[in-house]
Amino acid sequence: MFLQRIALVFVTVMSGAVMYAQNSAPQIRNLKAEADTVSGEVVITYDLIDPDSREVEVFLRASNDYGQTWLVYTHSARGDIGRDVRPGKNKRIVWAYNRRAGNVLDFYVKVIADDGQNPGYENITGKVAEGRLQRDILTMQGPRHYLTGAPGLEIAQRLLTNRLHDLGMDVRRQKIMLGSYEGQNISGQLRGDVTETDVIMVAAHYDTDGESQGANDNASGVAVMLEAARILTEVKLRKSVVFVGFDLQKQGGIGSRRYLQKLSEYERKNIKAAYILDNVGRYSDVIFTQQFDPPQKRMFTALVPRLESEQWRGNFLFAISDENSIPARNTFATTAEVATPQFRVEALKVPAVGAEKVLFGSHMFLPFWEQEIPAVLLTDGAESRKTDYAVSEDIADKLDFERMGEVVRALVATIAEKAGYIHGDVQVSGISLKEQGMTRRPPDHLVDYHLYLTDDDEILKVRINHPEHGRLKLRLVDPSGEVFYQSRIDLYYNSVINIDISYLPKGVYLVNLVGSHFDEIKEFVLR
Repeated sequence: MFLQRIALVFVTVMSGAVMYAQNSAPQIRNLKAEADTVSGEVVITYDLIDPDSREVEVFLRASNDYGQTWLVYTHSARGDIGRDVRPGKNKRIVWAYNRRAGNVLDFYVKVIADDGQNPGYENITGKVAEGRLQRDILTMQGPRHYLTGAPGLEIAQRLLTNRLHDLGMDVRRQKIMLGSYEGQNISGQLRGDVTETDVIMVAAHYDTDGESQGANDNASGVAVMLEAARILTEVKLRKSVVFVGFDLQKQGGIGSRRYLQKLSEYERKNIKAAYILDNVGRYSDVIFTQQFDPPQKRMFTALVPRLESEQWRGNFLFAISDENSIPARNTFATTAEVATPQFRVEALKVPAVGAEKVLFGSHMFLPFWEQEIPAVLLTDGAESRKTDYAVSEDIADKLDFERMGEVVRALVATIAEKAGYIHGDVQVSGISLKEQGMTRRPPDHLVDYHLYLTDDDEILKVRINHPEHGRLKLRLVDPSGEVFYQSRIDLYYNSVINIDISYLPKGVYLVNLVGSHFDEIKEFVLR
């Protein structure tokens, strides 16, 4: 696992900082796939390059729906696949494909190489941008109640939908009714490259109580979730990650309950862990800013002596689980300790029955615990965090964005651990027909793209014309090479990527789109 591998990393202490030795990730080159329709086999050849000469684990996946899913059975594959594959040229995998799965010439194959090495948490945690957290919270701030806050709900729904879509995810909207109000649970999935049916979930509700401005409750959770999603799209993972924004959560937890009810039993069982973000923005080093009522003191008896010794300072994050969720909770706590050592996390266990009465008004986790799905509540304690705060004053100015950034760092490192960080390469190929040499075009064949600025110069639209599936990398840089935006994009159809450039100074910028057979730069000027 990602965390366990940390012992394998060479570290050097420099100016008091821990620096991780860099090792080179294995690369896949010259991937080709050829089908013999007589024998019913596909022969996949590739070169495996690893400057460190480490043995590599290699996986094969196949798709019969143009790369939307990779669920075609490949367990019969043999050859240079599995554990302990040594680097070298002309590696060979033979796969007896299932003819009933469709025309093999419509298939795509994907080869994944992972050397199991840990590049160091700073490779992902160093990408957190607290300014994005603040902008997203300010965008959402305002009433978002189903009776009195319809405009705010629409803003939050648009933010969630557009952001997840811009990150290359398929966005799903689940309608949930309460009287005449039509709510929406909004989700996006970052598909894993090895076991995409296994899911790690990150969730936050976006509605509010009454007229509350809802900055901490719970624009903070949504902002942390979206920032984690942005960072994780740049990381290759074995399992899938699903990001969900729940509506109607303040109405007795309707959103999360309806979401799980709509899933099949198979889908529910495949949720390996869920991390629930609910009020994660308020912290203080002032004494007596964390308070418990008597039931909470009885529930958190192990924590009370520590809080008393520190004069009840509210400068930490709760990570709370039931018995079944302890492994997921411990992963978060131990990963946070390594990835963000200056940030304090208090890991607690509570009984599933009656927990909602003491857990700071949160309901999102309850349906997960009732279904025996591992779920961890991440919270600052909401109204138990007694800073200069009232519900009517739940505004962005009261939040600690630096510590919210630490929550993001702890979360993305945890997801990398739970979802299986891939230190390696992923390549996709179409399949040619052996007898006739009929070859599918390479995944990024005939790529073309155009740049457009919105009238207010706040959004850059990148329209990509792409006739087939492909995995591309998009970067926005200035002439000096400083990177302002980058994302790995899985394209299945022509797409438009919207990039927020409202924070950029005036000047010349470059957009670089890269695929396995394509590398082009286009320039635009922000006036």
